[in-house]
Amino acid sequence: MLKRMILGGMIVLVLAACGNRNTDQTAVQSSSDWAYRFVIWNETRYVLTDTLVDHVTEHIGTVALYADDENMVQTNNFSNYFNQGTKLFKIANIPVETAIAAHMEDGTYVKLESRVNQ
Repeated sequence: MLKRMILGGMIVLVLAACGNRNTDQTAVQSSSDWAYRFVIWNETRYVLTDTLVDHVTEHIGTVALYADDENMVQTNNFSNYFNQGTKLFKIANIPVETAIAAHMEDGTYVKLESRVNQ
């Protein structure tokens, strides 16, 4: 009798686990699902690169909104990677229409390249 109860309990657990599928198509996705990491500044999308920047000039903006929800409305000064408060800078001798830099927590600056209409 005890064996039947244990076996019956195991079958119920297996069936319950198999039936627990997420069918909600509106599930929130994390930044790991984004095609790339970016900042929107001055109504332009800038994509993160691996390039460190040696010389920046002026402070041009600050990330005002961070979110990893792809369904969120993306506005100016938005990032899916950089925290709110991250400072953005003009790179010496490079127009802001081409690239900008973000100040990293470790004190370095990393290049973000413009991606118009993406």
